[in-house]
This record gives sequence, structure tokens and C-alpha cells, in this order.
Amino acid sequence: YHWRSHGGAKVDLVIERDGVLFPIEIKAASHPNGHDARGLIAFRATYPKLVSPLGIIVAPAEAAYALSTDIWVVPWDASADQA
Repeated sequence: YHWRSHGGAKVDLVIERDGVLFPIEIKAASHPNGHDARGLIAFRATYPKLVSPLGIIVAPAEAAYALSTDIWVVPWDASADQA
């Protein structure tokens, strides 16, 4: 699924597993920043009891890094060896 609020916030991909929602943003920028996480933050505020404690931004980044304690950027070509 995807999600969009009436106010314009959006999340590109929402995966539901066992009643838990996993929000994922997909970005073309190689170094996403806090501005790129706005949709994840809005989604988590809207569904605080249903959402995973971790938000993910998938991007062409060289390595995974944390934007905050609960939002991570993950390379879209990541393998288990890179984690």
C-alpha cells in the first residue's frame, strides 16, 4: 500500500505484517536528510499504536545511516554483507 494524508504528507510504501505497519520511503537522492523523512514522521504520528518502531528510507546511498534513533536510510542495493 501507499499512504497520503489530507494535508499532503505521504509514504511511498506501507507493508502490513501481523498487524504492524512498516512505512518505507523511496528516494532518488543519494543522501536523504530530515526533510525527506517528513512523511514517515507524519505516518508514525497518525498511527502510533500500529506502526513499527523503525522507519526506513531506501535510496542510492553508499551505506546505511541513521537520520534519527528511529529513521534509517538504507541503500537500495544493500545486501546482508553490507549491513
